[in-house]
Amino acid sequence: MKILSVTRRKLAIIAISVFVLIAVPLLMNDCFKKVVSRDGIISEANAADGIGKGRKGEGTGQKGSEGKGIKGGKKGMQDILEADDDSDRPDWAGGAKELNPHRGDPNPTPGVEKGGMYGDLFIVVRNPVTGAPILVDGEYQICLDAACTETVLTVDGEVPEGVTVIEVDFGRASVVRSPEKVTQHALDEVLAAISAATTVTLDPAGRLVIDGKTVDSPLENLALYIAILTGDPKLTDDIRAKAPAAAGDLVAAMLAGGADKTGTITLDFLVYQNVIMGITEADEYFDYSSFVYDRSSHDELYSYFYMSGDTVLSATVNLKDFLEATQPSLTGVSGATLFTIAADDSLQLIDLIHTQIHEGLLPGTVTP
Repeated sequence: MKILSVTRRKLAIIAISVFVLIAVPLLMNDCFKKVVSRDGIISEANAADGIGKGRKGEGTGQKGSEGKGIKGGKKGMQDILEADDDSDRPDWAGGAKELNPHRGDPNPTPGVEKGGMYGDLFIVVRNPVTGAPILVDGEYQICLDAACTETVLTVDGEVPEGVTVIEVDFGRASVVRSPEKVTQHALDEVLAAISAATTVTLDPAGRLVIDGKTVDSPLENLALYIAILTGDPKLTDDIRAKAPAAAGDLVAAMLAGGADKTGTITLDFLVYQNVIMGITEADEYFDYSSFVYDRSSHDELYSYFYMSGDTVLSATVNLKDFLEATQPSLTGVSGATLFTIAADDSLQLIDLIHTQIHEGLLPGTVTP
């Protein structure tokens, strides 16, 4: 009887082990699929600037085209950074997740990957002021090159067979896909540092410098970007009072601080990222119409090293002149495109100051 008892015990252990080996992977696989499908919801964004209030529109398409209207309203950057009489802790901070305006919702239609739902994260022809896609007979105009000199229409919202799209590269900005608690922790960390700081200044690229230390973390920069554009109540009067620059310039630099230093911030990047970060929803475009930028904030000198043959030499460059010589012209540009250029200007300066030795003299150099 003792031998039989031991045998039954062994059989029970074996049976349980087999169940775990089979059931657990299946369960994890199912969870993974749910996460992926929920992650796939990306919308267009309510373009027009980040400083004025959003507005509804009749459409942004050209004659013979259809365009998505500017829906919804978002606070502008200036409004958010102005004094607020009520900076108390939000009602949802105590754990009432259903009251949290930043809480994500699951995908109501898992498995749906229609191009018309989120542009499939590739480059399309957009209204330069609002960022909304300009449709032709209800179809997206897919760009076949970065400058959109050649395009092809989608078919029922899908990429035609044989067409190679140019996908938007989010690089390290994809860090905002982390759970919200991760982003909130990063925000709490940087806000605590600002609150306790003696001095808050800016680096040459426009990023925050807290007591001599530049906020270089992509997640912290993007967390600040989200907080300002969504009017997060954690931005108290004391913290806003320490802002060392105009709201627009500051937020543009924060978006740059979350992007790849060697990359480029484009209009498609801006639109998609605003949706991924929960700033806008499907078919909404953040209003950047009152955003003002003229590169005067970068009118300063910066010393750098460069190679001259086999010799390392030093020189001084005017950052404003560098941008004027290497970046798109600001003439006649406004709204979402102007904000995009401002953010990309900051990104290019981040790359410049992070490069220890340049290959040669930089455009805008004043003292070689």
